[in-house]
Amino acid sequence: GKGIILLSHHQPFSDFLADSAYLGPPSQISSLIPPTCTVLWITGHEHQLSMYDLTTSFGPPEDPVEMSVYHRLVGNGGFPQTSQKPSKHTTLSYYDNRVYKEFPINQGGSEGYVYNGYFVIALTVLRLGLSITRLSAMGGDGGSCDRGVGPSMDEEVLMASE
Repeated sequence: GKGIILLSHHQPFSDFLADSAYLGPPSQISSLIPPTCTVLWITGHEHQLSMYDLTTSFGPPEDPVEMSVYHRLVGNGGFPQTSQKPSKHTTLSYYDNRVYKEFPINQGGSEGYVYNGYFVIALTVLRLGLSITRLSAMGGDGGSCDRGVGPSMDEEVLMASE
């Protein structure tokens, strides 16, 4: 059968923010897609890179959305995001929470911000390829990212490919 790829800003579910599921669209879409069809859903609302295993039911237990979804959250493209801990209440299988750089905050101390990156969808007649890449961090002296002054546009690191 043919696969379905959904691209949207808002995510159907998340493991990072409380009450961050946007259930309106998946509730409507699930009535149009047969339960035997599996969907690849790519979103970007949260500024996090995370991947989820096959999920067949999500939302509140009293009124769940029944839909087979592989969710890919690829919103780490250029907005600063602090390091977060997942809640582990979903099918989260991978997330990139490595700190690129620590920045001072007004109250003292510092906050760690995660790497930015981008993703590429390569469609061929018989296959879909999805690769997720982060930019390499380089210091002003060419050293490691703990002294980083910005990303290197010349060096990329492939984080995932499927």
